[in-house]
Amino acid sequence: MSSTLTGPEPELRRASSSPPPNPSRAADAGHIGVLDGIRGLAILMVMFNHYALNTRLSTPIDKAFYYTAKLGWMGVDLFFVLSGFLITGILLNAKRKPHYFRNFYMRRTVRIFPLYYAFLAVVFLIIPRITGYRSPELQHVDPYQTFYWTYLTNWFFAYKNEIPAFSHLWSLAIEEQFYLLWPAVVLVLSERSLKRCALTCIAAALAFRLVCAWQHSGSIIPYVLTPMRMDTLAAGAYLVLRVREPDGLARIQPLARYAALSSIGVMAGIMIYQKGYGHTPLVTTAGFSCNAILACSVIAMSLAPADHPFLNRAFSTRTLQFFGKYSYCLYMVHMLVDETLAKRVNANTLAPEVWGSALPGRLVFAGMCIGASVAIALVSWHAYEKQWLKLKRFFP
Repeated sequence: MSSTLTGPEPELRRASSSPPPNPSRAADAGHIGVLDGIRGLAILMVMFNHYALNTRLSTPIDKAFYYTAKLGWMGVDLFFVLSGFLITGILLNAKRKPHYFRNFYMRRTVRIFPLYYAFLAVVFLIIPRITGYRSPELQHVDPYQTFYWTYLTNWFFAYKNEIPAFSHLWSLAIEEQFYLLWPAVVLVLSERSLKRCALTCIAAALAFRLVCAWQHSGSIIPYVLTPMRMDTLAAGAYLVLRVREPDGLARIQPLARYAALSSIGVMAGIMIYQKGYGHTPLVTTAGFSCNAILACSVIAMSLAPADHPFLNRAFSTRTLQFFGKYSYCLYMVHMLVDETLAKRVNANTLAPEVWGSALPGRLVFAGMCIGASVAIALVSWHAYEKQWLKLKRFFP
């Protein structure tokens, strides 16, 4: 997917205990470990969002788990903001270097395409030919495979007004479309003009979503279309531009704290008002904007260990950074693993009920899915993805 989901590049890794480099210059100065931890939180949020499906809501504790896990869809917004932050920083650092476009696109290609197209080949070509079985979900999207192979699934989902097989791929499509346009924008604009452009994109995305809400277009179009979601990517870009200013990280800390508290307050108000945080018009308009603001605030505060030691330590833990490193493959395969295991076991009966709650079984099932996904990600990284990354030496 993005620099966000693809995780750190091995040659850039540094110990999380060492002083962090300038965040905007991570591609040159070293890898920022705390961002791996944020990425790890995002992938765990997304995974538990899907693993909570079909939870039996028999008790208050079941409901608490289900509705908390369902908030995990916001992890995708966190990925988007991280991507805008990281990619914009990389592009700004490379702006005056030779072969700007070639090096950027080739480095993204060897990181993203091999796993993405291997996944599509396995699910669309290899498994059906080996087993002779094509699931109803695959049969439904077979006539539209071109959208998957060309990173246009988000437009396909909007056109069909539904989320069919491999629903998570829409976010990868948005990021690839971002990669297609944003490098040229960064190249031609000054940093001052780029800030204005980012703010314009943020405002435009909200305006587009407000029009959708006014037209009663449903929740899918504002959720998956690039113009509606570009505010998260632009927010990350704006953040890194502010960080690059003299003493920028220190200067934005008070604003980050205020923005985080304000966005949480608005989101909590929405949850109380409509008894949830599903994709209603209120969430797809104001809620999505709050998600972007909160993600920006968390990133900014996490990069300032002196001001926010708790956040910095939390995102520096080995567990979160481990999941962050392998987040790309985990994102690609976790739903396939979930669907495969769900057909073979009953998640609600994998462990004895406790006070009428089937949550223990659901947690065992989630652990099985995470374990299987991690195993696949480890094999994929060491046997496949790392081999492609060796080609990056030709595109410094």
